[in-house]
Amino acid sequence: PQMTEQDALLDGLIGKARVLHSVEAEAAGAVSLDVYKAYIKGGGVAMGVVTISLFVLAQGVRSVQDWWFSAWTRRSYPDLSNDQSLYILGILVGCLIIVGCLRTFTFGYFTIRASSSLHDR
Repeated sequence: PQMTEQDALLDGLIGKARVLHSVEAEAAGAVSLDVYKAYIKGGGVAMGVVTISLFVLAQGVRSVQDWWFSAWTRRSYPDLSNDQSLYILGILVGCLIIVGCLRTFTFGYFTIRASSSLHDR
């Protein structure tokens, strides 16, 4: 059987892939600190700090929300009506949603930027 142009192209690509695989170094074990440094540098140090800060802030808002819900159900603040307590809880939930969305988009942007930077090297 005669080889078509597509078969020849496919064989060439497979051959290149085998060469590329044999050239790449394989490592086992923990990821080195240099890889983390390159990843953060690729994503942007400032963007990395913002991303980590948003993770911390989101956890902080979540903790405050849980604390407030607990305090409200224990009637720790008898001067506040149920409507006022619910309003405070709603504000905290809204903050959590906003910070969570910002955290998610920032993390996605940072990781895509870092991966693209490392890939282009």
